Amino acid sequence: MYLNVQTFPDTDSSTMLGKLKTGSKQFTIYAQISMTFTEEELSMEFPERDSGESYGVYVQAASNLAYDTETLAYTSMTERYPQDSHKYYIETVPSATLRYTSKADDLDAFDDIGAKSKNRSTLGVNGISTDDAERTNMPVNTEAYYNVQSISSASGATRVKLTIAFSKKTDTGSPISGIAYVPITDMRNYLDGTITFTSGTAQTSSINLSTAESAVDSITVWLDATQCKRDNGIYDIEISFNAKSGADFHEYANYRVDLTTELYDGDTDNDNITNTVATDYLIYTNAKINPEFLKEVSEP
Repeated sequence: MYLNVQTFPDTDSSTMLGKLKTGSKQFTIYAQISMTFTEEELSMEFPERDSGESYGVYVQAASNLAYDTETLAYTSMTERYPQDSHKYYIETVPSATLRYTSKADDLDAFDDIGAKSKNRSTLGVNGISTDDAERTNMPVNTEAYYNVQSISSASGATRVKLTIAFSKKTDTGSPISGIAYVPITDMRNYLDGTITFTSGTAQTSSINLSTAESAVDSITVWLDATQCKRDNGIYDIEISFNAKSGADFHEYANYRVDLTTELYDGDTDNDNITNTVATDYLIYTNAKINPEFLKEVSEP
């Protein structure tokens, strides 16, 4: 990693030059550097310690001088600080995991043809129905398995924090990136009603998106952890929402649903339990397919 710390801002570069032209033409610059790493991201910055005593990351420093910022990293006017023997690493850190998927054993019961096929198609939203020509939305039922088995302090959790956000698969128009999932800044344009979160006897709902007065880019809710369905440290949480489709809806595409979970053992924002943040996502398809055509070609 190359870290450029400018002692003098570009607008005040003459200060250093002036000092070099006057007096003894030498002076000392002192810099104190502090780096802070988010606890959940330590594993991306430092390796996990193995049995080798020399395992870890060195931190080295060098002072460079250059006539412009573009050549600062490659200048020959450099002085390297002697490398010490300190190495930095992380121990094995227990952390939470999350698996977010379609609801188990949830069959397509929203269309006569789909129901007969016994197809588990909860992540397939169809804007055309043989039963309801005026369809404006379709339920999407999902399930999250939140595993905190490796965290001993998780047993004292009183609240589960859940945050959900949506993105749409979009053609970026770039020959390099091609397509990307672009965050949806107003969920009211893509969902109807409320998003419900259920686990055991704990249940809560989001605001009603159909009547919300302002744009909604994400939803955060809380569940009573003591009432949630939990088996051997794994929370089972069901999440359901109504995806707009059919009628006047025309933005047919793949949609990504990002879910973030975290445990708390108190009532304030500072009572989160360490290493319980976990994220995962699923993708559902919102399409407009004529089921009568599929029926005709499937029958002899």
